[in-house]
Amino acid sequence: MKKVNILILIIFKLFMIASLHSDDLLIRRIIFEGNESFTNMELQNVILSRQNAPVNRSFVNDDAQRIYDLYIQRGYNLFKIYTPSIVPISNRYVDVVFHIEEFTEPAVESLVFSGN
Repeated sequence: MKKVNILILIIFKLFMIASLHSDDLLIRRIIFEGNESFTNMELQNVILSRQNAPVNRSFVNDDAQRIYDLYIQRGYNLFKIYTPSIVPISNRYVDVVFHIEEFTEPAVESLVFSGN
């Protein structure tokens, strides 16, 4: 029974996305997940998408590239920016979620030389 409910929910969400034109959808919230090196405000200042503005998949993908560029410009190399998620909230609103994975920098604890 649980699997059937989950399947129905997935089909319903896919139908919601397919039946609405992206021009009709507004961004309710912009969410950053996994960012520790930069604050949400710092990331918000880099992207062009805004709350209560129409969602545009191309713009959202460009925003992900802007976040990527910020990390590179500030010297971070061990991170991953996943494809942003556009999550339907209602028949009019979506949340845009940027998934960021930051990895710790490797550290050398000691060097051991052997031989001549």
